[in-house]
Amino acid sequence: HTNQFDTLRKAYAARDFEPVWVARSGAGARLDALHRRLAKADTDGLDPRRYSVPSHNGLLPSAESMARVELAAALNFVHFAQDLRAAGADAAKMRPPQSKVPGGVDAATLLENASNAADIYKYLEELSPQHHVYQGLKASLHRYRQLRTAGGWAKIPNGSQLKPGQKHPHIVFVRERLFATGDLLEDETYSDQYDDQLLAAVKTFQRRHGLKDDGTIGPKTRAAMSRTVDERIRQILVNMERSRWLPNDLGSRFVVVNVPGFWLEVFDGARLALEMPVIVGKKYRRTPIFSGNINRMELNPYWGVPDSIARNDILAKLKEDPSYLEGLRVYMKGTGYPALELDRYDIDWSTVSSARPFMYYFRQDPGPQNALGQAKFLFDNPFNVYLHDTSNRSLFAKQQRALSSGCIRLAEPIRMAEYLLSSQPGWNRERIDDVLAGGANTRISLNETLNVHLIYQTVWMDKNGRVQFRPDIYGR
Repeated sequence: HTNQFDTLRKAYAARDFEPVWVARSGAGARLDALHRRLAKADTDGLDPRRYSVPSHNGLLPSAESMARVELAAALNFVHFAQDLRAAGADAAKMRPPQSKVPGGVDAATLLENASNAADIYKYLEELSPQHHVYQGLKASLHRYRQLRTAGGWAKIPNGSQLKPGQKHPHIVFVRERLFATGDLLEDETYSDQYDDQLLAAVKTFQRRHGLKDDGTIGPKTRAAMSRTVDERIRQILVNMERSRWLPNDLGSRFVVVNVPGFWLEVFDGARLALEMPVIVGKKYRRTPIFSGNINRMELNPYWGVPDSIARNDILAKLKEDPSYLEGLRVYMKGTGYPALELDRYDIDWSTVSSARPFMYYFRQDPGPQNALGQAKFLFDNPFNVYLHDTSNRSLFAKQQRALSSGCIRLAEPIRMAEYLLSSQPGWNRERIDDVLAGGANTRISLNETLNVHLIYQTVWMDKNGRVQFRPDIYGR
């Protein structure tokens, strides 16, 4: 990296040039531990060849040779530690601009921590992210490398749909494929009969890959089965790098929204407290990837229509039908506060241009048809993105749920509200229901905030230890 020698010189000057890795009597245990840890960098999806610390071969005969080994060890240690936290120059080119580089990865801090570590190998092991997203992927990498060593699996031949009850030569290939990844538990690969046991295995495979679990082996299921073990390993490696962009400490209580997984999980420590399906942004209105903090919520929310949606979506609908969208109010921009409200039926929408600057502001009143449904959950961010309910609940039945304008729609928002308010004095489910029934907009500041992490993982290990794969919906 640029100026890394100068950085190390300053780091060693701060510690009066006291070595970390070599001892005055020779190389020492710290250097041995570093060698062992760097040698297994591949378990973290990193290439051990990136880190080259010269062997000491016992005692080091001169101060100069000790200094050379010390410097090489320090350079490679810092390089490795920064790679594990996606804090190096290479990672900086890939990580999203809003993704914060973790603290404590400067050379001086790393060397001081290594010097003070009572168990140096344990310290080196724990440099990698310890959160469940990364550790699950690390276990998945190990599992799929074992599958590769065992020979992987054969490609499923192209052909027509295969359905339960059929006999077909390709069934044998399907059995072998599903047995390899543990979806089919008993090795009956000799049979060409699509029986009930195979049906259960096919459905398990389909669920693990985000496919409709109807048991029909059609083009999408065949394609997923035919992805090679090397392709899956590469997918895991890419997702490990993305998981390194997360904060190492996700929080004592936190929400994870996996965008391509269309899924939300709430963790209370290590305990999974809540989970539900979600709807995320369309490909051309992508949900951004970042971390925030849920600090307030609304019951019976208003919907202040974002300018881009007002110009590109709402205006076109109003041109077709001025009565579009129940409860929609129209305000003239630039008329002070409160803004001047207009009667939508007094406006000739056919003459209104969607070009910037757009002169109108739209807001939808609370109610059964409100686009945000009964609740929204807010966290400060530059994207105007938040979690919310929806009036169009039928969309949760779809497998592919990249359907929103960027915000995250929740399948069970009232359960989320109940969880967030569980420690808030005066709030319980009965009061929540009463407020919702009353229909009045109610804003609540949360006494206990909740970290939220919007992530993009097309591979993860689920709570049952199964490796999940999903399509790359945003082409990343």
